[in-house]
Amino acid sequence: NSLQLFLKSIRSNNSKFDLNIKPNQSNFLNDFPNYTYEENYGKQLFMKDGCMNCHSPFSNFQRSWNNWANIGLDLNYTDKGLNTQSFEKRFGTGIGMSEFGFGLEGNFKIPSLRNIALTAPYMHDGRFATLNDVMDHYSDNIKNHKNLSWELTETSSQDGVLLTKPKRFNYSNQEKQAIIAFLKTLTDYTMISDPKFSNPFQVEN
Repeated sequence: NSLQLFLKSIRSNNSKFDLNIKPNQSNFLNDFPNYTYEENYGKQLFMKDGCMNCHSPFSNFQRSWNNWANIGLDLNYTDKGLNTQSFEKRFGTGIGMSEFGFGLEGNFKIPSLRNIALTAPYMHDGRFATLNDVMDHYSDNIKNHKNLSWELTETSSQDGVLLTKPKRFNYSNQEKQAIIAFLKTLTDYTMISDPKFSNPFQVEN
């Protein structure tokens, strides 16, 4: 239908990141020549610390397979997130949760990070007003929920017993601002200023 065609026409592929990745795709791990030091530092942290496991630059900054995750927002969720109905719709009624290695509670859809600097507030319930708040969560505040996604856990041994706990990235303020600087390179100013996508109901005074 017309709405579907219109939505498909909205493409975000002209950000600073896109303009840099096109000529440097084979050298993605290297610094981009047109990035600032801070942007490149943020990109390095984004890759080194596994952010790209859930937000792959090669899958529209989402996860290419199971696109749900529990990121440890709460120990007890008011909104339970992914439920049996939505799980079965996505994966089929003959597939049990155990095959995926997680329970459903606390799993929410992983969003694309494209234009993320423009889409506050963040998380499924809008609890974080700024990207700084988001970075504070990932740095120090990931909760040890039973369904916490493996990407955000680490295992250690204590008296011969393996213990799993949330990762603590313990970012400095400089590191947080560098990652945010990198995320801001995902803003497509060409798309957001395209008159085709402007509000058709604006009334001029």
